[in-house]
Amino acid sequence: MTTPLDAELTEQVRLAAASRAIVRAVSSELALNRVVEVSQRAILAGFRASGVWIQVFKGEDELGQDSTRSSRGLDLELSYELKLIGRTVARAVWESREVAVFEGHMSPTGVLSVREQQRIRDLMRELSITRLLCVPLGDGEECLGALVLSRHDTDDGWTPGEQRAALDIGRDLGRALATARAFEKERRIVAELREVNGYKARLIATLAHELKNPLTAILGHAELLDGDPDLARGVLHSVEVIGRGGKRMQRLVEDLLVLSRTAEEAEAFEPAPVDVAALVEDVAELIGVELLRKDLTLRRDLPGTPVQAWGERPQLELVVTNLLSNAVKYTPAGGTIWVRLEDRDEQLVLEVADTGMGMSEQDQAHLFQEFFRSTNPEALAIPGSGLGLSIVRQAVERHGGTITVSSRLGEGTTFVVTLPASPPVDETLAG
Repeated sequence: MTTPLDAELTEQVRLAAASRAIVRAVSSELALNRVVEVSQRAILAGFRASGVWIQVFKGEDELGQDSTRSSRGLDLELSYELKLIGRTVARAVWESREVAVFEGHMSPTGVLSVREQQRIRDLMRELSITRLLCVPLGDGEECLGALVLSRHDTDDGWTPGEQRAALDIGRDLGRALATARAFEKERRIVAELREVNGYKARLIATLAHELKNPLTAILGHAELLDGDPDLARGVLHSVEVIGRGGKRMQRLVEDLLVLSRTAEEAEAFEPAPVDVAALVEDVAELIGVELLRKDLTLRRDLPGTPVQAWGERPQLELVVTNLLSNAVKYTPAGGTIWVRLEDRDEQLVLEVADTGMGMSEQDQAHLFQEFFRSTNPEALAIPGSGLGLSIVRQAVERHGGTITVSSRLGEGTTFVVTLPASPPVDETLAG
């Protein structure tokens, strides 16, 4: 013979199993609709309910989304008024950390108006439901939604144990909903940022292309005038100034085009093994004339064997070229530049240091921003677009790497770039 104690223990075991099943079902879900969908099935089975309705609130003036499901697999579309009533009840009982029970003609007092209570009774009669259990869903201090369970007149009433278990499930579901809502918000923000970034890249590319043609014409005519022996000396000087200004603008346009290509996320990333040591040697040869002109010493600490990064050669060449060119540009005559390269823990580490003019901590904080120029008057006197290091940062991040800078005003600067090393040959072939 089953005693009341046996029945209570059996119920506790059943509800504990139901709670574990529900938590397990929603723990790996990061989308709101999936949290609602998988929890509905588990709740129907675990609480022996004839139907379940889950409403997720969106804001003070918006009801958000809701979903209903019966044990027979039937869905029901509730009216706007009933959704408002559900939100009102859920927020009221969340404040007191209780559940609301509707049985027959009994409704919670002090929460709903007479009209609202009648609307609930009408719905119950329409659906042949005699028992409703309204459970608030929340996390912390915020009520995030409502869970409503139904039973028919042939079913038992909601026991105190079931009400306590339902309240616990409300908190577990609330945490899952909060996580899913935060994830969806983050995903939406990332999508918006990508859209803005893509628009910016397209705008920069369009403006650069529009500037390129007239600049070519200006420089071409300036070159023709510069060779005209009949022009007065003053006019020749003006032509020379026009040519210098045009060439400076041309370099800026080229940097803008590079920046737009580097920032374009839709562009396919097609990595391959790249020998960065060979890249350093190639760039060193290109800047050799400038090194001699300024009497600069370039010291290279490179491994005797190839050191390969996993990336795109043109992008990595941009990184090496910009860093070495910057070191040459901002290091006074007679100074020294170091390039070190090593393979460290499946990462390639490139270090470019100089004995140049250095920079303040304030400048370092903005160094990788587009169009940023140093506040140091000595550095400002050197022509530049303020795009080189922004291009470097974007190229490094595109490869999944990092770039850092350390510097002291008047004592030089050091850049450290880390990049993924090329995978073993067999992994490369397998990919």
